Amino acid sequence: MKKIFLLVFFVFLLSPLILASSVEDEIQRITHYAEEYETGNIDYAKLQLYLSSVRQDLNEILGVVDRDEGGLLNEEQIRKALGEPTEETSWVWVEGQEREKRLEKPIPAWNKIIFDGKKIQIRLDA
Repeated sequence: MKKIFLLVFFVFLLSPLILASSVEDEIQRITHYAEEYETGNIDYAKLQLYLSSVRQDLNEILGVVDRDEGGLLNEEQIRKALGEPTEETSWVWVEGQEREKRLEKPIPAWNKIIFDGKKIQIRLDA
């Protein structure tokens, strides 16, 4: 019984590390494809195709709950993948209405520049 408990405990303990590693691997893929685009080895259409593939893989890793608008994550899932928020905001983008909406109280926000090249900049915002 103790062996099973220890195994479950270690799996639970290591899961955030595995998640972070997997997310970091996908971010490295994005960086690689962006560098390939910057050097002219792939065109913009291929870059978009590759980035779409990475987005699907990230959604699977993070356990997306809804596939609408590219996938919805809760705060806990984002926090596990990206760490602590970089800021708080009172404004959110309403996807279906194509407008911003002011919230009553601020919520955490994450802004991470994944690639900053001469032709393109790829950011991860949540």
